[in-house]
Amino acid sequence: YIETVISLKGSAFRVASIYVPNGGEIGSDKFQFKMAFYDRLYAHAQELLTYDEPVILAADYNVAPADVDVYDPDRLRGTTCFHPDEQAKFRRLEHLGYTEAFRACNPDIQQFTWWDYRAGGYQKNHGYRIDHLLLSPQAADCLKSCSVDEIPRGKEKASDHTPLIGVFDFK
Repeated sequence: YIETVISLKGSAFRVASIYVPNGGEIGSDKFQFKMAFYDRLYAHAQELLTYDEPVILAADYNVAPADVDVYDPDRLRGTTCFHPDEQAKFRRLEHLGYTEAFRACNPDIQQFTWWDYRAGGYQKNHGYRIDHLLLSPQAADCLKSCSVDEIPRGKEKASDHTPLIGVFDFK
């Protein structure tokens, strides 16, 4: 977790870059650590809302919130990154008042930000949308668009993630 405040002429906004641990196998110590990380993130995200400023929580949240966010929801349901406990932790953040930027701009599109290297996940489009921008109400008011740039993922020796791009108009 790294966070900064960026000053603009007459205003400022806060942005955080976050990696939520993968969690390993369901029920493992690593999974419990992930759940505890979400609890700490929730407490901090709640505090950030009291600052009354635009906040962007950009992260590999390691959770696909809904069926449309994975390539095969029936097969993957209950597995790491698509487990109801993880999804509930993510929804708690949204229920604080944060807006998930991609889904706000693209309510019905299935697009992924991560593909496993094993068994040709990218080539088969067996992906997950686990990278998200959560926006405070002030940041959501400035959101112009949010999209996935899949081009870098198709390159040789690419990351298993691809960029999620949010465009804002902070005045």
